Amino acid sequence: MNLHEYQAKALLESFQILIPSGVCIQEATPENLATVKGTFKNHAQVAVKAQIHAGGRGKGHFKENGKSGVQLVSGDCLEKAITSMLHNTLVTKQTGEEGQKVNAVYVTEVFHYTKAFYLSICIDRAHQCPVVIASRQGGVDIETVAATHPDQIIRIPINPSIGLCHFQARAIANCFQLTGSAYTHCIQTILNLYKAFVALDATLIEINPLVLSDQQQIVALDSKVQIDDNALFRTSISPSLVPIQSPTPTSTKEAPSSIIRLDGNIACLSNGAGLCMATLDLLHQLGGQASCFIDLGDSASEQKIDSILDLVLTDSQSKGVLINVFGGTFPCDILAQRLIQKIQQHRPTKSIQVRLEGNKSEEARELLKTAPVPFMDDLQQAIQNLLRSVSL
Repeated sequence: MNLHEYQAKALLESFQILIPSGVCIQEATPENLATVKGTFKNHAQVAVKAQIHAGGRGKGHFKENGKSGVQLVSGDCLEKAITSMLHNTLVTKQTGEEGQKVNAVYVTEVFHYTKAFYLSICIDRAHQCPVVIASRQGGVDIETVAATHPDQIIRIPINPSIGLCHFQARAIANCFQLTGSAYTHCIQTILNLYKAFVALDATLIEINPLVLSDQQQIVALDSKVQIDDNALFRTSISPSLVPIQSPTPTSTKEAPSSIIRLDGNIACLSNGAGLCMATLDLLHQLGGQASCFIDLGDSASEQKIDSILDLVLTDSQSKGVLINVFGGTFPCDILAQRLIQKIQQHRPTKSIQVRLEGNKSEEARELLKTAPVPFMDDLQQAIQNLLRSVSL
């Protein structure tokens, strides 16, 4: 589960990590605007930040008005900035041209600092343990730092049986070249961050930038938190921290139960663990990367099929959709019927490739002749067609 910035900061604050003051609003009502103005009446300037699950907000733009996703404003411009964001679509380098709808904005103080660092804890799957990643260069993409100044990034693996040790936290504070009270506060902040990582069953906690204030305190200026979906049943998450999502036409109980989010740009829909993995393997082998994959199962209801198709056809991260299904007890013609209807409903601009085999696949083939969706017999050819379309 990905959390918005304001939600992540609320969690970090509960673990004694300092954050700037801020207020989140979801509607620009007179009451909400009055609350924001009252909170920051003594501040000359505030930052208004769109809340979406994507980076690059400051360099992004809204489709409706061209405004940035992060705006520094004062006085009467505060209300204009808020209304320019709420319920509009923000396009960033990570969302693609479709963008993401903004359902909440976070208004926070403009914080003055002397140094900026990068700090994160994530899961290193190759070594099967958490790892702390830190750099003296904060406020920029860590990928950029890794490419231009790899010597300024340190990685510290953590033995999960022992946890983050004090000497490891000191090593990170030394990397930041801190002294005095700032050094001591940095060590405690790092230890608290690891406590949060474990207690929340997080897969990623990223603070960028982590800054040194004029008062020699360490403050989390921006943050990103991802929580393992499989551990939500044992994590005490306040209902107010459940991520805000755009409305969908299906109920939660009919949402797909086996969806895995990845970092690519092709949504994969298949059925059965073996066929799902084989599809992903071939996609990767041919040079593609999946944005997500969904296991349809062998007995999905029409409602569940509709929910899954709504998801993959409207997903802003996905530039293409690959459907590879074998119909055993599951009839392929039902999937074809629902796909045609959902294409007519959403009118997606992304490329779609379909391969259906087994139960009623010939009927599905005939149905799909009426839709602008190619029915492929060969999976490799379907993937190659899709990759060519996505790269255009």
